[in-house]
Amino acid sequence: ITDLPVWKETSFPNLYQDLAGAKSIMLASFRGQATLIDGSRVHLAVALPDGRVALFDEQALGAHMKELSALLTGKAVMCVYGLKDLLGALEVVGLPAPAHAFDTMLAHYCLNPARPKAETFPTGDWKGPLLWRAGKACGEAELRSQLERDGVLALYKEVERPLVEVLHEMEKRGVAV
Repeated sequence: ITDLPVWKETSFPNLYQDLAGAKSIMLASFRGQATLIDGSRVHLAVALPDGRVALFDEQALGAHMKELSALLTGKAVMCVYGLKDLLGALEVVGLPAPAHAFDTMLAHYCLNPARPKAETFPTGDWKGPLLWRAGKACGEAELRSQLERDGVLALYKEVERPLVEVLHEMEKRGVAV
């Protein structure tokens, strides 16, 4: 779809003003196992289409909760690859669900339901998965156009996208068997 940006890690305070005024923001999460080297379980990436990205471990998330909450509940569309996983990660660290989210993984599924190839990363690498997911979150405008052209935009908007919250709640609460 769109060319992936070349990521340029930028400090969150230097990026915040541009994020606050952006129409769309790429958002990615990675939930790993805590290790002695990296005690975090949740990592987050917040990026702009020009390739500037801020990466957070749980400690950095704690330092910027107010600003991140404002971004998540603001007017910008949060472009995500795997919204259900992101909702779980945000919940763990106490951040709100995005007010406006577009899930590129779901959009790709609506266009072609074949299972994508899973990516693998070295154990302990949290930046690789974050940047990969942020890259997969790119191309929202092109995906929306293609969904409309292929006649599956209603499937995305009315069936698949609302189902994300239902599945997230089911995973959180469990299902009696």
